[in-house]
Amino acid sequence: NFPEPNPVRPEVSKGESEPVEGLRQAQPGPSIPQGERILQDESHTDIATLDWSALRSAVSRCRACALCESRTQTVFGVGHEGARLMIVGEAPGENEDLQGEPFVGQSGKLLDNMLRAIGLARDAAKPEQAVFICNTVKCRPPRNRNPDPAETARCAPYLDRQIELVQPKLLLAILVLLVGRLVVGR
Repeated sequence: NFPEPNPVRPEVSKGESEPVEGLRQAQPGPSIPQGERILQDESHTDIATLDWSALRSAVSRCRACALCESRTQTVFGVGHEGARLMIVGEAPGENEDLQGEPFVGQSGKLLDNMLRAIGLARDAAKPEQAVFICNTVKCRPPRNRNPDPAETARCAPYLDRQIELVQPKLLLAILVLLVGRLVVGR
């Protein structure tokens, strides 16, 4: 599914830092700019085999793109691990980064109210009343910008595995496009 990490240590040119011990450089995919360093934990190169605990741990240690440099914490996801409905947002915002949970603040309250109106909740104990909520990327992009294609591609194995583990009956993607302020009728 995904490129295997390159077991050969790259040459380190002058002014470039040595790769972190215990990590290998992964071969960049086509959407990753040439020369970008992508580090992957050697013990978790096959994300598709991870259970919930190992997946959560791998996400918390992820250094696959530059988003890890400015995050407060990763935003793994919340809800019932066997929920029938899975909601996937685009990226954590500032509040999500601070709290470590997707869809908090005003957007979270709105989502929780909409779910409650149809008999669902992120904290429900029964799978038929539960949801699992996560994002395409697990770290907040700076200034709440949209994640770029390379960042989304680097997080895709984590999202793919979350979907495989939850096995939802329905998958709802929520993408918010920030296009500025639209004033109607003025």
